[in-house]
Amino acid sequence: METIKLQNGLIAIGGSEGEGKSSVCLKLANDLAKTENVLLISYQQYKEKLERLIENFDGSMSENLSINTDFEYFGVGAFVELMQLLESNPISTVFIDNSDFLNKYNPWDMAYGDVDEFVNAMAFLASHFNIRLVFTVNIAQKTTTTRKHPMLKDFNSSRHIANKCDQVLGIFRPFYNGFTMDENGDPIHKNELDIYELKNEFHKTLVYPIQWEPTYTAK
Repeated sequence: METIKLQNGLIAIGGSEGEGKSSVCLKLANDLAKTENVLLISYQQYKEKLERLIENFDGSMSENLSINTDFEYFGVGAFVELMQLLESNPISTVFIDNSDFLNKYNPWDMAYGDVDEFVNAMAFLASHFNIRLVFTVNIAQKTTTTRKHPMLKDFNSSRHIANKCDQVLGIFRPFYNGFTMDENGDPIHKNELDIYELKNEFHKTLVYPIQWEPTYTAK
């Protein structure tokens, strides 16, 4: 995880359901909290379970990492609450897992306007407070024998993701998607994880292969 350099500003982390987005966020958040104040907001689990999962990953949770599982579903109230939290605390990085809470039933049954509003609001907070703000999102990726990794076009719940995010990362677990051999014919470990940097300041795709066994997989 130390090889992944997160930019300042707005960052999207996407992957198909079950790829391990939440695990990646927990690991990244705890790593960053070694040197800065980090807030992780979760709409999927309760605080004590997330703390235990981080301890399983790293042995201990950094004292600079705060976990909040009390936020309401995104709207004006949640936006104001987050803004007040950032105004009163020296937080430099915020993780929001997962942004599909935009509609508490099925986020893709509604028009894309709600997702656009969320991205716009998070871009404002990142710029206004000069912080790093990371959110996860499910993507509609379709793998084939010739296309084995996420692309920027898979982040299609909102065009604002591609246009307004300073960095976009795609998560892909080959074994989870039915690939058991790599291009050299060598077996792929079931917990091998590839992180694709699809948008960055270099304007080229970077790949970070990680041999890591996550304890927790997003559902």
